[in-house]
Amino acid sequence: MRASPRLAKVGLILVFGALCIKSISLFFQILTDRRFFSGLTLSDGFVSLTSGLALLANVALVVSVIAAAAFFLPWFHAAYQNLADIEAAILAPQWALLGWVVPGLNLIRPPQIMGELTNQFSPGRRPKKARWTRQLWLWWAGGIVGISVHVILRLNLPNTRRGWFYWESIALLATLLLIVSVVACFGLVERAALKQEGIEASPPPLRPRGDRDRDRDGTEQEPRVPHGSMEHSVEHSVDG
Repeated sequence: MRASPRLAKVGLILVFGALCIKSISLFFQILTDRRFFSGLTLSDGFVSLTSGLALLANVALVVSVIAAAAFFLPWFHAAYQNLADIEAAILAPQWALLGWVVPGLNLIRPPQIMGELTNQFSPGRRPKKARWTRQLWLWWAGGIVGISVHVILRLNLPNTRRGWFYWESIALLATLLLIVSVVACFGLVERAALKQEGIEASPPPLRPRGDRDRDRDGTEQEPRVPHGSMEHSVEHSVDG
């Protein structure tokens, strides 16, 4: 199965751009609060710009996340299917998709599979458990923490101007953490793509000789006797 990482990278780039817009939006909102606390007058243009950036950031995030899921998940599944085809995958290929939606397991299956995709492999040999690299930690732990913080903030909206200032500051830090997570994921996709090139260039694992000696009809064929071997000499003498 052909696993092209190009669309997966496009999806990550879209999310990266949306998160950057979100960071800029939060930064302008923090500036608005600081001006308010300092007693400075806020111009209508500045307020309109801040509101427009907030709206643009929210729309961009929704669109980019949907696009990233549509682009990233097919590549993720195809790449792991290729790993399974050369008997170098620990899990069943279906987990590349189910691992994102099964409660509880969705916390460990995606990084486990990504670790296998970026790990060294040997076709036909028993795969080794992938180790958690720093890049893998940045992607998964950074994403989990960043998303969790945003969810908690959404469930605890402040009711004061100063409360909004602290809320926006924490949200900005969580957004920056998500940006780091997306960059780390992009690097992991790059590494996995190099492994996929190795899979496509490597020969398929050798089958047992009994399987190789079967013809297309499923009948067992007698193994060929090399010319000059002892068995060949015996057969020749018997025929004589």
